[in-house]
Amino acid sequence: MSNIPVLLIGCGRMGHGIARMLLQDQRRQNLTLNLWIYDPHQPAETRCQEDTKYLQLGTIHSLREHIPIEKQIILQKLITQIESSPNALQQTLKILLAALQKITPLLIINAATYYAQQLYIPLARTVNCDYIDLGQKLPPMSQLKKIDEELDAASNGVRLVQESGLAPGLANILAVSQYTKVLNETKDGSIFSVQMRVGGLPQHTGKGGDLHFGPSFSPEGLVYEYEGQAISLRDGKLISTSTFTRQKYWEESNTTPIPYGVRPFRITSELIGQILENRIQPRHQGRHADQLLLQSLQARPTADGTSRMCFDPKYQQTVHNLEYKTLRFAPHYQTWTSLKTTGELDSVLRVWKDNINDPKVSGTVLLAYELLHHPFGKQSSSQSGLLQSLDTMTGFGRSLQSVLNSGGVIAPYELLDGEKLMKQLTIPGRIPLIQEIS
Repeated sequence: MSNIPVLLIGCGRMGHGIARMLLQDQRRQNLTLNLWIYDPHQPAETRCQEDTKYLQLGTIHSLREHIPIEKQIILQKLITQIESSPNALQQTLKILLAALQKITPLLIINAATYYAQQLYIPLARTVNCDYIDLGQKLPPMSQLKKIDEELDAASNGVRLVQESGLAPGLANILAVSQYTKVLNETKDGSIFSVQMRVGGLPQHTGKGGDLHFGPSFSPEGLVYEYEGQAISLRDGKLISTSTFTRQKYWEESNTTPIPYGVRPFRITSELIGQILENRIQPRHQGRHADQLLLQSLQARPTADGTSRMCFDPKYQQTVHNLEYKTLRFAPHYQTWTSLKTTGELDSVLRVWKDNINDPKVSGTVLLAYELLHHPFGKQSSSQSGLLQSLDTMTGFGRSLQSVLNSGGVIAPYELLDGEKLMKQLTIPGRIPLIQEIS
């Protein structure tokens, strides 16, 4: 297939990286994209286009080419109001729809702030194209089920894939892959615990002071992750907690015994160890058999990390404990609380937002290509690519084959096979520095 129109919304750190990798991966995927971008902040678009041109990856077009100047000015104001104003939302939809109808994308990738879902999902449904976002703040399961039923009845091939970032997203795909493998080996058809731990730990641990952190996505998303409710399964029951309450769910490396999720992490790659050795502060590093250890970690529940898994009857019936926690270098969470108490947090987040650099890799891109390889109207096959078995059932009681063929709502972990995905992510050269764990 050639010149497949794809629209990428949001050209911040994540969007910029997704654009770069989409173009870099074209030859490997044997597809040619006609990539369009849109960001209310035009300088972000310009940086993305200039970066692509400098790296000689191809040409990116801006959706602004199809939006009159006077309406671009109106849009910039309207988009700041859509979270609270239905009228602003409708006006924004109308302006963007007119532009989208000029490019007729087969896929919209939303890398904008999480609340933009309410804008771009209706647009994708109106122009009958697939949709992917990076997640956070999903609608209730009852509402998602209703949308799934509507898409199935319409049978126009619109596939909505939400929560397709790192966590929720890749972490859940890998967790489900291991869940399936273990479940097949159990005698009673149950699993005691599925635990996910993910953290964007900086190479230079002095970064951000005692926060030891700089955001890899919007500060707004990070605030939501920390302030929203974290849903888990404990002893077979749904529980709700948050990052800064209910201390019994925290994991700290200064306790005895050290909780499994925050035990020192061994760097087995000699090259990565050498790079990190002079970047990790002494209190955050140790040694074991001449290998570097990352230590002094902490983990706490954060919103949306378990994705929809806790609400899916399949996991409720087979898993006693299902949890996600975000890893940080201590004392990150205590420092966050202190900054918020003193009123300094807002200024710290503004500095972060102004100094986000560009990433190089995104598993979201492989998900996007998988959808493009299985467009509406084409017979799907899971014998190649990254798909799960086509008879895999979604949380809404439909097969993967049905969703691919008719359209519907599907989670990334219901769509992609974790082991296949990991093999693709670890192809030599795709990630410059990587430590493989058997």
